[in-house]
Amino acid sequence: MVDERYGGGEAQPVGGAHEVPPYARLYDQAFHVDPDAAYERLRAGGRVAWVEIEPGVRAVLVLDYDLILVISRDASDTWTRRTSRWSAWSAGLVRPDSETAAMVAQRPNMLFAEGPEHRRLRAPVDTALRRIDMRELQARVEQAAMDLIDRCAEHGRAELVGEYAVVLPLMAMSWLFGLDEMERWRLPDIMRRIWDADGDAARAADDLARLMDSTVRRHSRGHASGPLTTGLLASSDTLRHEEIVATLVLTVGAGSQPAANLIANTVYEIVTDPQVRDDLRTSALRVPDVVHHVLWARPPIAHYPPLVARRDTVVDGVTIPRGTLVLLGLGPAGHRIHQAHGRPLHNRAYPAFGVGEHRCPADRHALAIAQTAVTTLLRELPDLRLAVPADQVTWRASPFARALYRLDVEFTPRSPSFPVSHPAQKGGPGWQQPQPFGNSRPAPTSTAPSPRGSGAWARLFGSRSRGTSRRGR
Repeated sequence: MVDERYGGGEAQPVGGAHEVPPYARLYDQAFHVDPDAAYERLRAGGRVAWVEIEPGVRAVLVLDYDLILVISRDASDTWTRRTSRWSAWSAGLVRPDSETAAMVAQRPNMLFAEGPEHRRLRAPVDTALRRIDMRELQARVEQAAMDLIDRCAEHGRAELVGEYAVVLPLMAMSWLFGLDEMERWRLPDIMRRIWDADGDAARAADDLARLMDSTVRRHSRGHASGPLTTGLLASSDTLRHEEIVATLVLTVGAGSQPAANLIANTVYEIVTDPQVRDDLRTSALRVPDVVHHVLWARPPIAHYPPLVARRDTVVDGVTIPRGTLVLLGLGPAGHRIHQAHGRPLHNRAYPAFGVGEHRCPADRHALAIAQTAVTTLLRELPDLRLAVPADQVTWRASPFARALYRLDVEFTPRSPSFPVSHPAQKGGPGWQQPQPFGNSRPAPTSTAPSPRGSGAWARLFGSRSRGTSRRGR
């Protein structure tokens, strides 16, 4: 079917999987070495292109900013969020333990809901998020960030992905959810198992659902008071128990890793771009400006959300058969605008948080966490610099995200502002073990915090009397 909004044109044959060129394999490490060059080659065929998201599994990637706006606001029956209609499921092409399965499988939450059902699920979330004290959120994140930095200060070097960027958003969410002591120590290990997308990912997802179920039940009995969970329970006449649980699972899944990527990508931009670093030093730029710039040029989620074609559609001459998975290319769309206009640092119209009624409801909170994390890091470690040549920095081979595998930095060592304790936890599970900040372990295995009762986590959930700046300390 030809739709004038999508360019129409003469339909081309769909072709076989062998027609996807190597540079269109989004799961391949070679793609992530220079995705911008790959995007340019893909654009040679128009505003959409066929790509592979895992071997033998094809999807259509939308590359154009304006087209993403049209698709996101399309209220017709052209596209659906119900990814259960993706033909690859019935064909048995998707590995159940793959990142694709984790990111695309339909779940009973607002990300995959449409119409009145989406509005019913979304409204209580919007209300609960509006009631969160943003100053308190920023203060708690800043306290936790300073404690994490203290753990690496005397080493003079650190790996910032697994030991800072990943941990900090999870700590913030643990407070928002009102997790108890045991739950907040389990959360990083569960999320690591999910992000690693290995054979344990499905069991880890079940563990996450059980953890959130326990949290909601404690709140229902008045035994906890996390601001987000409490706000959702205030809408119990709208949301059922299992829907609140699903909302919390979605929030941590859709929020923690993108926030971590945004923190790491922003620090990467600062330590690899001399102009950005100089502009920060002279106050020509502020950290929020750099964060917004990264959301244009290097957004943390590059190829998402997933849609499915309800019917055969032609876009710029490319035939998209019914049942085809379509990914919105937030990365290539934003980068193209960035290339055309330079650094749009004062333009906030980037698509990184989505468009239309499915726009991320927690964009303010994600920005607050990322900006506070980066600002605190630069204030505490002002001579922060890359510890390896820039061409040795590696990116995760994710078909959906623009995410650093690790980010090794160095700086002038200094004594911690407060003592950092690492009590022994012999014989306990991995998430109870001390994780020294400043070592050289790969990021996927370094997401656990220090043992319970110590440092950043204890202060995050305790009193805020410590103050939120070095002078206040």
